Formats: sequence, C-alpha cells, structure tokens
Amino acid sequence: MNSLAVSDTFSLFSPIMNVGVSSDARAVKVTIEAVMKDMMQQSIFMAEPYWKANDALLTAYHNAQNENWDGYGAKRASPIAYAYAQRFLRMLPMNVPVPDVLVDPDGEISFEWDKGARQVFSVSVGDRRELTYAAILGGSKHHGVVSFSDEIPKNILDILEEFAPAA
Repeated sequence: MNSLAVSDTFSLFSPIMNVGVSSDARAVKVTIEAVMKDMMQQSIFMAEPYWKANDALLTAYHNAQNENWDGYGAKRASPIAYAYAQRFLRMLPMNVPVPDVLVDPDGEISFEWDKGARQVFSVSVGDRRELTYAAILGGSKHHGVVSFSDEIPKNILDILEEFAPAA
C-alpha cells in the first residue's frame, strides 16, 4: 500500500517534502512536481502575486546592500536573510494577498499586510531560522518569535487567514 501526506496549508511555491524512500514515493514526488510546474506555466493568475512579491523582495534587498542605507545607521540586509525571506514567500498560501516588503533598520526583511483600521500583520525574517511577528486584529494583539524550517508555523498561518479574501 502506498500513501501520500499532503499539507492542509498547500502553497504552489512550497517545496515538495518527500520523506518516502521507495521508488513509488519518488515517482509520486516527480509526478506532483511536474503537475505543479505545468500549472505555473499555464496560469499567469496564480503566478502573478508571487512574482509581484518576489520583485518587491528583490528590490528591497538590493536597496539595503550598504550599511547606513537609510541614512540613520541601518544595517545592510544579509544574503542569509534574503534566502530565508524567499523561502517564506514561496511557502505563503495562495489565498494570501501580496504583502508589502521592506528591510528593517536591523537588517531583517519584513512582510506586511495592512487592511486598514486595526488590521495589520508584520513578519520579519533575519539570519536565524526564526520569524518575528506582530499583529493587531481589531481588539486583539499577537506577537512572538517562532522557529522557521520546513513550513510556516500554524499560529502565523492562522493570522494570515484574517487577511485572505472571503471565499
């Protein structure tokens, strides 16, 4: 018997995590990757938000390549922070709107969603495998630092759901 576990937080840009060791497991992974590549090539709609955010990320990173890039002593964004930020961006669920991307004065790269009156969420990615986040959702506030590796932590995904358009 063969089985495949699929995450309930599917993102077209997430890496395929394959823990299977059999030839069948490898074949399933190759098939899924081919289908996903085909979907990307056929659907500009699905790819456009990602490329828009990726362009914003690249621009922010390049604009912060020198120490004191903001004229107030800001640290430069590191290649490691950029790599983790790209990874985070690729893992975002497809229903999440394109975030604003900026570099913080401490050199971390931030993604921000702002729906207006007391609906703001920010996630910062630095050189460590951690995500620092803060959100104001109406009358409630959320903040913390969480480990970041193979997937976006559930508490961050839960907050991101608040910014997804209603189905």
